[in-house]
Formats: sequence, C-alpha cells, structure tokens
Amino acid sequence: MIKIFFQDKNTIFKARIDYVLNFIESHPLIENKLKFSRNATLAYDLTCNYGTPNSDGFFIPGQDLIFSNNHQNTFTNLVTNQYTYQSLKLYSVSSEKEGSAIFIKNKEFQFDIIETIFFHISRIEEWYCEDRQLDECNMMKSAEQFLVKNQLYHLPVIDHLIFAFANAIGLKLTPQKTTFRITHDIDEVFQNPSLFSTIRRTGGILWRRQKLSAIPKIWSAHFHQRNEYNTFDWMLSDQSNIEKCIYFLVGGTTRYDTPYPLDTDEMKTIFRLCKERNYQIGIHPSYDCWRNKELLKTEKERLEQQINLPIIISRQHYLHFDFKKTPELLIQNKIQEDSSIGYRDKIGFRSGTGFGYRLYNFKNEAPFDFVEVPLIFMDSALFKETDHDLRKTTEQWNNFLAENKFHTKITFNFHNSRFYDAHINKIPLKKWYQKLLSSI
Repeated sequence: MIKIFFQDKNTIFKARIDYVLNFIESHPLIENKLKFSRNATLAYDLTCNYGTPNSDGFFIPGQDLIFSNNHQNTFTNLVTNQYTYQSLKLYSVSSEKEGSAIFIKNKEFQFDIIETIFFHISRIEEWYCEDRQLDECNMMKSAEQFLVKNQLYHLPVIDHLIFAFANAIGLKLTPQKTTFRITHDIDEVFQNPSLFSTIRRTGGILWRRQKLSAIPKIWSAHFHQRNEYNTFDWMLSDQSNIEKCIYFLVGGTTRYDTPYPLDTDEMKTIFRLCKERNYQIGIHPSYDCWRNKELLKTEKERLEQQINLPIIISRQHYLHFDFKKTPELLIQNKIQEDSSIGYRDKIGFRSGTGFGYRLYNFKNEAPFDFVEVPLIFMDSALFKETDHDLRKTTEQWNNFLAENKFHTKITFNFHNSRFYDAHINKIPLKKWYQKLLSSI
C-alpha cells in the first residue's frame, strides 16, 4: 500500500475534497492499495500537494471552479480538454479550451483531477441545474449534461482517471477486465393484446417510421392472445457466478406506471424462480415515489409481504430521481443500495463511473448513507438511441462492449417486455443477452 501525505489549504471545501479522496481510496481498481492522510506526523511514502506548488512530491493544480459557492451559470459553459497517459485518453472539466497535452509532467498533474472527479460523481450539475434544462419529468435533460454535450458518455472517464492517477504515482496496476452486473426491471408481467393496445402499438410503429414487418407480429399476438412478456424461465439466469438483481413495480397511477397484481399464481412462480436462482429482489418505486415517502413505504411493504424478505435495494421507475429529495426518502425507507443513475434515452455513464459509490448531500456537505450503483446499459435506452434500427442497434451494442473491455463495471438492465419489442423489430436481443450471460 502507498501512503500519501495530502496537503491543501482549502478549508472551506474540505468536506468535498475528503469525499473525493475517500472515493479514490475505495475505488475497486485500487482498493486497499492507496491511503491518504493529512497528518504529517504519520509515516508516509510520498506527498501530494493540491492547489499550492511545493518542491517536494506530486502537485495537483486547483482551479476553484467547481469548489465554489457561486453556481449561477457555472456549469452551462464548462468545457473539456483531452490529456493522454500511456494508451488512455483523459478529460478535464475546465472553464477554458486548451490544446491536448500529456497527463503528468515531472510529478505535476496538468489539470484539477480533484474537482473533475467531484463534478461527475456528486452530480452537482443536476443538483443545481436551471429550469430551462429540465425535461417533461422535471429532470435534467441528458442533452444538457456535460458528458453528453462533449460526447464522452460512452466512456467511464472517472474510472480511467483513477487508473491513470494510481499508475502515475507508482502503483503499477495492470488493466482489469470490466465486470458485468445483470439486472431486470419488471414493469409489466401480463401482455394485454387488447384491440386498443394493439392499435396503439401499431400507431407507434408508424409514428416512429419503424419497419412495417413488425405490424403483422403485433396483430398475431392480438388474435392468438399470447403473453409474449412471459420470458422468466429463460431470462432468469441460474448461473451462480453472476451478480444479478430484479426490481418489481408494484404500484403507481400515472401514465408512466403499469402496475400488476402480486398475489397471482404466475407471480408466485416468478418470485419462487427469483429465489431459487439467487436473484436479489428489489423495489421498482412507481413514478410519483421520487418525492413521496409514504407512497414508497407502502409499495415497499406490499412487495415485502409477498416475498417474505426485507427489501434493501431499489431502482426508480422511469429513473425518476430528484437529487434533493429522493435520496432522503430512500434512507428513510431503509434502502441500502439504489441503481437509478443512468440515461433513459441512451446507454452510457451518467456519472463517469460504473462502480457503486455514495452520492453527495449538498445540504449537509456529506455523503448519503446508501450506495448508488450507476445504471449503464438499459435495453429501452438502447432502442431509443437507435430508433429500433437493426444496423444501428447492432453497432451500438458491439461498439460499446468493445470500447469498455477494461477499467469499469457495467450494470445492464433488461426488461422482460423489451425482448418482445426487439423481436417484432427483428433485433436479436435474446441471442445477445444469452451470449452475454455465457461470456461472464
């Protein structure tokens, strides 16, 4: 283990700096291999000076851009600059555009890596986003977010930065293969091939100008009354070496919600399969739960009564997440792990990392007491990004996996109902999914 004496003179934002240092220390790529200390009397292997140059040790420049109490129009004008370290490309969060450069020169890092890490993992841009940046769900539009605007959302920019930093100070890490986590959101269990839903689905095909060959398959399901959403027997993996979770939607009254009864024989079979195949069962809180403590409590208790197990994990339905309110509601309802921080309309890294960590509470200037595991790859987001086009979808699937073979963790989310959407559009999602499972 390398012990680092960390020096900085920023007392106002000490809590935020410590938050970043703790994140670096506990990062899975370097866990138990590095330790920071501000105590000069303790034994250490090297020094790292932040914000103030020193002739001894490493130096990280401080830009006082993110660590500021003035957030008026701060984040809308941010830019990124590219740096290189060995074969990796690294990206800053800066106020001015500069040319590309190497990551470190003579023990001096070339940009403020502390603020850069904090910017991404704290989600400060979403905490302080402006009203004009909100979408119809009162969440920050993905197109307004820094990583999307700079076309960096397909890369785990923070995981790359941590790996480069650790090697630059002497840890000599070898690239670690990316790990996978398989999850499922169960929004609907019973396909309802009614005349109305069939006409609506047909209209959606025409509106999105998708392939007309999907329409006969939709009407076939209607006339034969098949439940194409019953994929559980082959979808739920029995492999013991896979980290896997499943989230059930149990309530909701908005147009985004599709609740289903939990006490049917079919649901009892699904719950039994989940337990037999060692899935961790979680709650998929309905759309309005993001700001409603009692509604979340009621839905969580309903699911617990059916499965006879405590619920400690969650993913918000429609990824509906209010950074100022939802985390507190999760804690009050004894949720220990959430997995809502992803994109609804594209695949990628919303906070620059694929590994779980604790979000930042700007009210208390301290981390929240639960782990957020970012959602990276959701089937419905993939289809939205590619408009159900087979060629585009195939390229996105293959390119994303090829780009991210190392240095991160990818949490996948597959809906039982989306395999049918893929099928009618001739997208071999089931084949890709099964190949993914066999590769783990």
